[in-house]
Amino acid sequence: MDNQGLKKAPSTTHFYRNLRGFNNFSELNNETFYTRLPEDWYVFVSDIKGSTQAIEQGRYKEVNTLGAASISVLQKALGTFHFPFVFGGDGATALIHETEIEKAKLALLGLKSMAQSQFNLELRVGVIPVTEVYQAKKDIKVAKFFMNPKKSIAMLRGGGLSWADDKIKSEPEKYCIDHNHQPLEELSGLSCRWQPIKSSRGQIATLLVLPTGKNTSEIIQKVMNDLNAIFENDMSKVCPIRNDQMRYKSVVRCIQDEWNYNSNHLSKNFFVRLFSVLVCVWAYKWNLPIFFDKKSYKDSLDSHSDYRKFDDILRMVIDCTSEEIEKIRQLLESLYKNQEICYGLHLSDESLMTCLVENTQQGGHIHFIDGGDGGYAMAAKGLKMQIRDHKANINIPDQALA
Repeated sequence: MDNQGLKKAPSTTHFYRNLRGFNNFSELNNETFYTRLPEDWYVFVSDIKGSTQAIEQGRYKEVNTLGAASISVLQKALGTFHFPFVFGGDGATALIHETEIEKAKLALLGLKSMAQSQFNLELRVGVIPVTEVYQAKKDIKVAKFFMNPKKSIAMLRGGGLSWADDKIKSEPEKYCIDHNHQPLEELSGLSCRWQPIKSSRGQIATLLVLPTGKNTSEIIQKVMNDLNAIFENDMSKVCPIRNDQMRYKSVVRCIQDEWNYNSNHLSKNFFVRLFSVLVCVWAYKWNLPIFFDKKSYKDSLDSHSDYRKFDDILRMVIDCTSEEIEKIRQLLESLYKNQEICYGLHLSDESLMTCLVENTQQGGHIHFIDGGDGGYAMAAKGLKMQIRDHKANINIPDQALA
């Protein structure tokens, strides 16, 4: 048969790259910005098993680093930031096109081996086809939120990610990848050279809000409207990244971190990283000239930070006054008692920032934010307790318990 007249289906490889986006976080609930993920994509989930126990043992910085590293190794393997991902504190979720599946698997398996050999932590890695999500009558819709004109992060909705996460954790023999693989030699591009950032307004609130009623869009919109009212329609003031609070770690501490990020301590790259540490620490400490505009880079950190996001759960790390925290608590308790949400709230004196830097120009870096003392993991612990206590009375899918 002559197939010349048949039209070839358009490629979905650049689905995410080609999405239009929005730059007002309050519009995260606007359905017009969301597009259904094509069926030839896959859901990858990584997380540290036993992360809560590790955090309670004081290892929250290591857990946080490996969570962010899941994204950095994928970025290096794929050679692009143009794929949807969500940093969750002790792990990450990423959506990958079928043509990049093997690259993604090898990268995460290398990180899994490194997590065991360098950190003595177990990184769980699972993958599930989007087609299975849709066959289960769940959905995954994707939008782009532009933190600044050149850097965006994904917003996700539809319930499909929670379902996929549950399947991976409940059926590891089917969905988890656990082959022996050579550990990564280094976590290139990833750095944690900034000290924890002290709150400048009161305390750092790490917040998770899961809508549980039938009208989830309306519930999230109400939460956003009420939060905006609490913050007097100025979300920027609760960003935890403040220039006057930013300090570089000591040379010794930075070198200790680099030692953990590299398994080959005789490699050229390792010594290049050590040299970079010395130059950057001394340049910021004594205001010395450097090979990049350090002031512009530092000034842009807040607009390149993922301190607020949405993936069926509203996730925020925000710097609040005691009055604002009390109003937030009253708001969430009211909605919880009305069986409209379950939530997790963790308070700390500082936030943590882990940096993924391709270059120091606008759009060339992103900074993953978590609350101090394992903010997201501790908030998630409270969220899961609420779900278990009230699951019989509210509309929560089983996967929310994962």
